[in-house]
Amino acid sequence: MGDGNMYVFTKEELDSLRPERSDVIEILHFVDSDEVEDLYYDKHYFVGPTRSKDRPYSLLLNALKRTGRMAIGKFIMREREYICAIGPMGKGLLLSTLHYSYEIRRIEDIKEVEEVPDPGEEEIKLAIQLIDHLYLEELDMDEFRDCYAERLKKAIESRDEDHVVVLEGEREATSDENLIDMLRASLEV
Repeated sequence: MGDGNMYVFTKEELDSLRPERSDVIEILHFVDSDEVEDLYYDKHYFVGPTRSKDRPYSLLLNALKRTGRMAIGKFIMREREYICAIGPMGKGLLLSTLHYSYEIRRIEDIKEVEEVPDPGEEEIKLAIQLIDHLYLEELDMDEFRDCYAERLKKAIESRDEDHVVVLEGEREATSDENLIDMLRASLEV
């Protein structure tokens, strides 16, 4: 590895290395909820019980809430093994996939961070005043909107059904024209 050599594997050899498919999340450890650094978190998924009134699910949820801990586990999804953190979120559980440590670039590895000059005391006081001025006791995520997505949605809704669609090459087609014909026409241009 890393010696500049190239290795060729057959499809069968690669298939034999893939993890076996499983619907099981294997819990390996329990840790305090703040133990995993934020930069390890990747994607989040809600985890529900396999059936209503699932006692093991309820037991895990309540035990994690009371202890302030989360589970660290592993599972297979789309032919890849993931590590994850599972913790309580409201009335259910949240599974967060985690990056492996080799996938993480640490702040210490960024040379430019070491070269940042120390600000003066007056600058720090002014910056703290600004932070205090913009500080919120509670963040309301509903306050934020994706303006582009909202404008696009309104533009789509304002179009009438007979609107003309212009394809590359200035060929016009009505919106009820067959999609395959439109694609063929775009290839002819």
